[in-house]
Amino acid sequence: MSRNIKAIILIFVIFITFVVVGCNRPKLPAAYPVVDRETRIPLDINKRCPETDHHPPLLHSEEFEQPRPLPHPVNTAGAGDCPVISSDGQTLYFFFTPDVRVPPEKQLLDQVSGTYVTHKNANGWSIPERVWLEDPGKVSLDSTLCIQGSEMWFCSAREGYTGVIMFTAEHVVGQWVNWQYVGDLLMKEIQIGEVYVHGDELYFHSDRAGGKGGLDLWVTSRAGDSWSDPLIIEPVNTVSDEGFPSISMDGQEG
Repeated sequence: MSRNIKAIILIFVIFITFVVVGCNRPKLPAAYPVVDRETRIPLDINKRCPETDHHPPLLHSEEFEQPRPLPHPVNTAGAGDCPVISSDGQTLYFFFTPDVRVPPEKQLLDQVSGTYVTHKNANGWSIPERVWLEDPGKVSLDSTLCIQGSEMWFCSAREGYTGVIMFTAEHVVGQWVNWQYVGDLLMKEIQIGEVYVHGDELYFHSDRAGGKGGLDLWVTSRAGDSWSDPLIIEPVNTVSDEGFPSISMDGQEG
């Protein structure tokens, strides 16, 4: 075999290896905009504290301490919502937008509204960083709903879809990648709303037919790529609204 042919084969092998590895590796953060969320908060918005909150949280059980706000840098004068804590209590995901007066269709384009993550350390919580759940250059408005192991469930408004749609993502090498639509079975037939995953069970609220009225809580079980017919959670639901499910780590409380 001549040296030229060997060189061509070597170049071809290197090219194929680059393509395969490049297509499967997580996207680099440098491909996304650098976001400093606090500089995007309007100057006319003041930080709200418990003393100035018109709708403070109410405690209805003596099993818990009085609620208190998380300190800076998690909380700011902007709006934080939809917190999701890791099982070890060391990582917190939440939705942030700098100005709630801005309608969602404009938040979609501002490159700052979306999911953020902060990590607990000896000094408190780290500066929150943006979690990108869409390809660079494309727009989306995402909010994490639950995380189980290396799987994230999040709702999103994005290009190519109508309305708010449910997606999953996979945690690989410190980044959330491989996001994909959960499918028409869950979204259109089962009609899931806010969700929480525990094991192979997906708890969700929905106003689908067969409930007791308004939003009710349901559960469906995963078997491979399919889901069972949903079952209403009878003792919990009433003619009023029940929603936003969350299950304890041992599965015994919800």
